[in-house]
Amino acid sequence: MLKKTCLLSLGLLFCCLPLEALSFEKERELSNDYIAGLEAAGLVAHEAEITWRLQALMDRLAAKIENPLYDFRVDLIRDSSVNAFALPNGRIFINYGTILMAEDSDEISAVLGHEMGHCQLRHVAQRYEDGKRVTAASLAGILAGGLVSVANPEVGLALLLSSMGG
Repeated sequence: MLKKTCLLSLGLLFCCLPLEALSFEKERELSNDYIAGLEAAGLVAHEAEITWRLQALMDRLAAKIENPLYDFRVDLIRDSSVNAFALPNGRIFINYGTILMAEDSDEISAVLGHEMGHCQLRHVAQRYEDGKRVTAASLAGILAGGLVSVANPEVGLALLLSSMGG
């Protein structure tokens, strides 16, 4: 019984420990891996005539940020849908469809500014950390399910499966 209590306590402690924040170096590494995948899939459009205009808009926006965390860079994605996304190192990707649907540069600037906000507030890094917390919580639930199943197999199995689903 003491062994079970110690294991359960260890699992709960693991869940509650503060996790190390995603470092800027790790952000660059994850972003570079993702960009390599986009490049390999042929999704990044190397259209200098369009990209330099987008970059000029982004540079004007970036100049208004007090203490920017990144050197922002914009790339164009070969996709006709209206969308854009940010990677955690200040790289912004905007779809062709967004450019085509925009009525003017103000609308494009709004999209770029929105994505820059995600970068500056480190939302991607936060989601990464949130995912690690869920994993830690799931691990504790799986551990608890294994311990509970000794006394009550049905309850233990339910806890185990719900933790794995989480």
